[in-house]
Amino acid sequence: MLYPKSAAARISERIREIESRKPHPYAAATYKDIPALREIGEITEGLLRLSDRGALLDGIIAARYLRDSYESMWRIAYTAEYDKKLLNLQADLFRRFGARDGDRRDDYYKALRARNYYGRDTCEDLRQTAAVFLSEDERGRIEKQIFSDFHPLKHDPVELTEAYLSVIDEVERRMDTEEIQKMHGFQRSALFARLLKEYGVEWQSMTALNPGVYFD
Repeated sequence: MLYPKSAAARISERIREIESRKPHPYAAATYKDIPALREIGEITEGLLRLSDRGALLDGIIAARYLRDSYESMWRIAYTAEYDKKLLNLQADLFRRFGARDGDRRDDYYKALRARNYYGRDTCEDLRQTAAVFLSEDERGRIEKQIFSDFHPLKHDPVELTEAYLSVIDEVERRMDTEEIQKMHGFQRSALFARLLKEYGVEWQSMTALNPGVYFD
């Protein structure tokens, strides 16, 4: 199957759309960007089924953009999903064309990190995939950073559930007011928890889950 060049153009259009809404280049994506992110995801799924080198390279760019965007929104379930697809694309690129993407080590680090935000995960599936395109020394250095040196704050694992993910866009939309944005972080967290509870989701903030940590 020939690689449809229009796919790359559509990915670029959606990325420009998302970036145009950001107040600065390092701002997180928001609930307003979900339709565009989903469209990029649909295009990426099509690229995953192709064997063309250009498709793989564009798929890597798209999957990386999706994983980074979802992590910036703290949608870690989706982040982990695209981490796995990204590593599979990296492996396919090496198997088929003997090529390695320049950001492959960072991709592996981020994939392991995302899977360890909510508790220890040995990530055997990711480690096997990364063994295709990273050397044993490269993997060892990255794995030490996560399995030995990474100690994240506690987060509520309900954030990984479909119950939470199915309502989070609406909750964030309801919180997107000037008055709420001016609230102290503790007040916003309390309101966030109350709104989630309206949808039947019990959620605890990082403040509640990390009582020994000072939050400004």
